[in-house]
Amino acid sequence: MYLGSKTGQKMEYTEYVSVPRDRVGVLVGNGGIVKRRIEGGTGVKLRVNSDTGEIDVKRPDTVPAGNALKAMDVIKAIGNGFPPKKALELIADDVYLTIIDITAYVGKGHKDLVRQRARLIGSGGKARRMLENLTETDITVSDRYVAIIGQATSNELARTGIEMLLSGTPHGDVYKQLRKSYTF
Repeated sequence: MYLGSKTGQKMEYTEYVSVPRDRVGVLVGNGGIVKRRIEGGTGVKLRVNSDTGEIDVKRPDTVPAGNALKAMDVIKAIGNGFPPKKALELIADDVYLTIIDITAYVGKGHKDLVRQRARLIGSGGKARRMLENLTETDITVSDRYVAIIGQATSNELARTGIEMLLSGTPHGDVYKQLRKSYTF
């Protein structure tokens, strides 16, 4: 959502995003350090409601709109389980966040979600690590989302591998395809 409000001569825009309540502490950080790093790296101001997990991202008109989007991506990454250090990499111009909704492939049935998460993570995290290594990305798997941080081409390659796994393709075939596609 996007709202503008005039304060004096300057315009301020507000975007809204939310994170799970159990990730609010990670987002704020010890003594507010993570919140301040997001604000300092993007020029936005964050207002965090720790009871609901809702965050207001306020951007003065002097700050480029893309900076608010970067701040929101950092917040979403932390909300999806990435550590702040990794999520803060999204402030760079060549690092992107991709989020895939697992329920788009299997519906919202608990057993189906558990099975698909297990396929994506693998025994001891082996499948997830293999996807990360083959695509040079970082990946988290949460209750119903898979989040990817990396460069644009790498994220698309990781997305392809994840979608193949979610569609039932055997792991070995996915890895073979990713090795063949990895030409950059």
